[in-house]
Amino acid sequence: MKNFYLIGKNTKKSLSPKIHKWIYDFFNIEAIYSTQNIKELNFRYKIKNIFKNIEANEIDGINITN
Repeated sequence: MKNFYLIGKNTKKSLSPKIHKWIYDFFNIEAIYSTQNIKELNFRYKIKNIFKNIEANEIDGINITN
């Protein structure tokens, strides 16, 4: 299973997870597209963890939004 993320502020409002789920279902791709809300208070900590997960091949890709 592939794991993809949208990271940034207010990611809960994004339509990206719904769009990506539709695409994965349509093309029968085993993947999950999740959101990770990042606020200024925890920015460094969360970014560090995201990059650790990418290096460990636990995250296959990310999109970044404001």
